[in-house]
Amino acid sequence: MKQQRLNHSLKPKKQVSKVLALFILGTCTAGNLLNAQVLERPKVKTAKVETWQASLNKTLYCVVDTPQLFQGNSHSNSELINILPVGTQLKAGDVVATQDDFYLSQELKQLAIDERLAQAELDHARNEQQRLTVLDRKEMISKAQLSEATLKQTRAKLELDSLKNKKRTLKRRIERLTHRAPFSAQLLRVDAEPGQHLNPGQSLFQLLPLNQKRLECKLPLDIAKELNLIDQNHLDTRLEFSLSSESSNALASDTNRNHHLLLRELSQTADRNTQNLQIYLELHKQHPNLLIGQRVKVNVQQQHTDISRVPYDAITLSGNSYELWQLKPDNTVTKIYPHIVSTSKDYFIVRSPLRAGDKVITRGQQGLKEKQQVSELGEQS
Repeated sequence: MKQQRLNHSLKPKKQVSKVLALFILGTCTAGNLLNAQVLERPKVKTAKVETWQASLNKTLYCVVDTPQLFQGNSHSNSELINILPVGTQLKAGDVVATQDDFYLSQELKQLAIDERLAQAELDHARNEQQRLTVLDRKEMISKAQLSEATLKQTRAKLELDSLKNKKRTLKRRIERLTHRAPFSAQLLRVDAEPGQHLNPGQSLFQLLPLNQKRLECKLPLDIAKELNLIDQNHLDTRLEFSLSSESSNALASDTNRNHHLLLRELSQTADRNTQNLQIYLELHKQHPNLLIGQRVKVNVQQQHTDISRVPYDAITLSGNSYELWQLKPDNTVTKIYPHIVSTSKDYFIVRSPLRAGDKVITRGQQGLKEKQQVSELGEQS
C-alpha cells in the first residue's frame, strides 16, 4: 500500500520533467534555426560615403573683345576743321572732330527769314478767308471765291510747317558738326583729314569703347552638352564663370579676382572642323585692366548636390556600366548605377542618389541580390 502511494506521487514529476525537456529542446531548435539564418546571410564590409565639396570645373580659352565699335560720320556737306589723332583716349562728351558751320548757319538765317514771310502770308490768308466768310453769309460772293480763299490759307499753313521742319533738320545738322564721344573710348581709326570737304554719310572716325568689353570663348560641343548649355530654355543656373587665377595674376590687380562673369550669348552654330561653339561673357567695370585682344582663361564651375566620394573597392564594372551596392539601415542592400565624374587617390568621384553618411559595400558584394539581408562586419579600414 505504501509502495503504491509512492509510485503515485512520483508519476506527475516524471511528466513535468518530460514537458520541461520538450520545451528546452524546442527552444534550442528555434535558436539554432535563427542562428542558422543569421549565419546564412552574406557577410559584408562597408564604408561611408563622403562629401565632395569641389564643383565640376572646366577651362575655357577666351579673347577680350567689344560687342561693337562706334562709327562717326559726317551729317552734312562741310569742311573738316580738325580731328584728334589715332590712339587718343576720350571721356564721354569730349570733342573728337569739328566741321565748318558757316554755310549751314547762313542757310539757317535764310530759313528764319522765309519762316517770318510764310507766317505773314498765313496771317493774311486767314484774314482774307474770314472776310469772305462774312460776305458769303450775306450772299455777296460766290462759293468758288470762298473755296479759293480757304485753299490759299491751307497752302500758307503747310508752307510754314515745311519751313519749320527744314529749320529743325538744319539745326540738327549744325549740332552734329561738332562730334563728341558718346562714352569713354579710344580713337581707333581716322578716315578724314582737316581741310577735306565731306559729304553726308562720309566716314570720319571709329571709336573703341573702353567700358563695354566682353569675352569671346571657344566652348567644345561635348562640354556644352555636359554643362546643359545647349537648351537655353533650361539653362543650368548652377554655372559660375570667373577668370582663372592665372589670368588674374597676369593682370596684377586684385580687383579682377572673385568676380563672376555673366553669360551673354551662346552661338547656335558649331565650327565644322573643331566642333567648338562661340560663347560670349559680359565684362563690367570690375575688369578695367583687361585689354581688347588679350587672351585669358575662364573657369566654369557647376555646383551639384548629387556628387560624392566613394572608395575604389565599392564600385565594380558590370558589362559597360559601373555599379555599387548601398547598405540600408535595415541591413538590406540595393544596387545603384553611379556616373563616374573623376578619380582621386583611392576614391571615385560619382554622381548618384547617395548622400554623405550613406553606407556602401566594399567587400562581399559578389552574388548579392536586390533587397537581400546581409550581415555587416564593420567598416573597412
